[in-house]
Amino acid sequence: MNRKKLLTCMAATALIFSAAADPQYKTPETSKLFRKTVSPDGVVSYLLEKRVAENQQSFYFTQKSMSEDGRFLLFYASQSRGKKRQVAMIDFKNESMRILGAEHGQANIPGFDTENNKLYYINHDGIFMRDLNTDPMKEIKLCPIPAELKAMGTIRHYCTHVTLSKDRRKM
Repeated sequence: MNRKKLLTCMAATALIFSAAADPQYKTPETSKLFRKTVSPDGVVSYLLEKRVAENQQSFYFTQKSMSEDGRFLLFYASQSRGKKRQVAMIDFKNESMRILGAEHGQANIPGFDTENNKLYYINHDGIFMRDLNTDPMKEIKLCPIPAELKAMGTIRHYCTHVTLSKDRRKM
């Protein structure tokens, strides 16, 4: 998929989830970070114009990327193809973009608790969480990878898609 289609996909996702968003936050329609385009047949798209990395990609289709309140839109960012992806964030409250530095394995898709604005991810050091409402740059280690598991040898991926139980008490 080319860059234009990916960015259109990200904007479309944001529009869908921002329809019921808190009116105090900007949306792709009103944000200076996006540019409106109209195709010859009248289809309106909002393209993410700003960049925080060479490659910016929407989350995989199994994961929501927009918070329920419409404040945050998450996506992947990397400086070049083949480099580790990190999670990047748009904060529609102050119209800012930044890379969170939440590095995770290439096959480990982070979990975004869209109701509580918390990001969960796993890497070789353990399971981590970031609370986007309070300090998105603060990495909170929830637990290490068990020594018994590390002793089994090299494990490329501890999981594929981080998901939470319905009550958000288990991963």
